Amino acid sequence: MYQLQYQLQQMHFGRRSWRGACRAPSGPMLDSPVPAVRRHGPVLPVRALKIDSDSKALTLMLGMLMGLRAMSMDSILPAMPAIQESFAATTAEAQWVLGAIMLGFVTGQFAAGPLADRFGRRPMLLAALGLYVAAAIACALSPSLPVLCLARFVQGCAAVFGPVLMRAIVRDLHAYEAAARLLGRATFAFSILPVLMPLAGGLLVSSLGWRSVFWLQSSFVLLLLIAVALRLPETAPAGRTPLSVTGMLRSYAFLLGEKRFRAPTLLALCSSMGVYAFVTNSALIAIPVLGLTPGEYALMYSLIMVGYLAGARVGGRMVMRLGIPRILFRASLASATGGVLMAGLALAGVQSSL
Repeated sequence: MYQLQYQLQQMHFGRRSWRGACRAPSGPMLDSPVPAVRRHGPVLPVRALKIDSDSKALTLMLGMLMGLRAMSMDSILPAMPAIQESFAATTAEAQWVLGAIMLGFVTGQFAAGPLADRFGRRPMLLAALGLYVAAAIACALSPSLPVLCLARFVQGCAAVFGPVLMRAIVRDLHAYEAAARLLGRATFAFSILPVLMPLAGGLLVSSLGWRSVFWLQSSFVLLLLIAVALRLPETAPAGRTPLSVTGMLRSYAFLLGEKRFRAPTLLALCSSMGVYAFVTNSALIAIPVLGLTPGEYALMYSLIMVGYLAGARVGGRMVMRLGIPRILFRASLASATGGVLMAGLALAGVQSSL
């Protein structure tokens, strides 16, 4: 699914469509002093970069940028019942704490690529991370649920710049296999966040209350902002392309016209709908209904994320042997089986955190 998201996000970078990105020169872009990027039009030179794309510091930084969305969602899940109780809200109203940030993810994704292509990766990352810190502080100080939801929406708009521009930076530095290798290393660095953040959130909620989770988020992203400001140079091509709505629409039209794109996209959409349906409801059921503490729920959710990451790891290894169509079929069958089993247990009245 990460590779599919990668293709989706590449279409936002100004006029460069997914088709144009596929025509980029092969091999690491750092191999030549002034490499080039193919776009709709002339070949644009890339900046001569003084950056070690194989350094552990860069890999860790890119992994943390990739994990902004997961960190924003997973760390707050153990706090959902406490937020609902704090504002005397209904379950449906409390779910907007998660719904608002998801809406921000969608909204921000439309703007991230074009803005970064016009103004550069580094300035937009610094602006987005700064906005995220401000939004997280606003969440921590929210006097009401509507204010909290508004701040979460802004937080989501800013958070999505991390994974979108992280992939843009990878494409600026490398192409094809080298890009996939750097993306894989960054994904491995990112994978620790979905496991640790629920545990940290559960511990903070139990000891300091739900507002402390947002102070954790603001502190984490502030450190990431400092790291980007000190260690990450501009990687975008030296030429700047103007913002073009028509170019974006052409990219959408091209992707929607590809059968090879529509089928896996629909599959990823259905899978994501199931995941987010579970995420938005799990804490509000497991803690007040099943009687788990925030810490116990965080441990349960972290174990689920371990399984999620293990599946991604196994799938990445098996895809070269089985091929994409067969691995997608088997993964879809396993996902559907799990969903049917969960629905059957719920209809049978079985209530257990196991």
